[in-house]
Amino acid sequence: MDIQSLILKILNKKEAQAEYEQLKSWKNETAENLALYQQITQIVEEGQNLNNYREFNTESAYQRF
Repeated sequence: MDIQSLILKILNKKEAQAEYEQLKSWKNETAENLALYQQITQIVEEGQNLNNYREFNTESAYQRF
């Protein structure tokens, strides 16, 4: 399993304890690993915020205006 898939699995709460420990160990190996983890985490969080934006119904809003 590649590390990005593992991070996404953990962020989506589908991890097993062993996988969580594997990720924790990987993050602690180098500063670059930690930075990559933080980048992926930020992208996932921003993507979740976009879901709310995408659901905005402009036609309905225009009609109410």
